[in-house]
Parts: sequence; structure tokens; C-alpha cells
Amino acid sequence: MPAALLGYVETPKFLGDIRLFAGFLGTALPGPPAERVSTELLLLIPSDVAGLAGLGLAYLAWRRLGRAPVALAARVRGFWQSGWGFDALYNLLLVRPFLRLGQWARGDVVDRFYDLVAAGNRLLHRLLSLWQGGLLRRYILALALGAAVLLALVVML
Repeated sequence: MPAALLGYVETPKFLGDIRLFAGFLGTALPGPPAERVSTELLLLIPSDVAGLAGLGLAYLAWRRLGRAPVALAARVRGFWQSGWGFDALYNLLLVRPFLRLGQWARGDVVDRFYDLVAAGNRLLHRLLSLWQGGLLRRYILALALGAAVLLALVVML
């Protein structure tokens, strides 16, 4: 509703020549060039005819097809709300080929190095977890032995 009323802020000469916005900006900006009525009508009439023709076609489709235009409108609305199919197209053209390439290159030679690093970490975890038995005396013994080794290194170096 407000958008329809804003159309009356500026009107052509043959509809009353209301120039509220142009009058407001007239002190800061130069005025528009002189307009001829024929140019305004040349632009105004086809746009109005197109709008009215669209309304007429919608009415005829509703009378002749019943609820089919409503179903079509729901499908079009779903298409618009899904990003105009861009996400599906992006998935088809970029994401799926990239995933296929990743699956194809899964057994690459470079990955073997990282598999060995991971296996070494698992083995080290198993070995170190043997020390984690919950026995405080063992922890204190390891701390004392580590301190003695560090002290020996400091004295020797």
C-alpha cells in the first residue's frame, strides 16, 4: 500500500504535475529536462497495458484451469525459495565431481606416510597408556627418575 501511494509523489503533467520530490531536491540538484507529454505517454501506456493484460490472463487461467494455477504457483514458489535451483546445480557441477575425485585419490601414495604417522601415534598411545594405571607411587617414581636424568644431563653438559 505505501508503495502505491508513493507513486503520487511525482506525477506527469497530464495527471496534475505534482513535483514534491523534485521540489525538495530542487535547491541541491539541477532540475530534470523539460518533458513532453508524448514521451511520457509513450512509456506509460505500454507498461499499463502489460500489467492489465497480465491480470486478464491470470483471470482467464483461473476461470479455465481452476486450481492448476495455484499448484503451479506453489511449484514456482518452491523453486524460488530453493535458490532457483542454484544449490542443486552447484552440487551437481562442483561438489559431486570433487567428492568422486577424492574417493578416487583415496589410496594415493602420499597418504601412506600419514597412515604410518597415525599408526605410530596409536602404538605410542598404547605403550604410554600402560603407565596410566592409577598408581600414584608409579607416577612419583617416573617423576623422580625424570628429574634425576635431567639433573645428570645438566651436570654432564
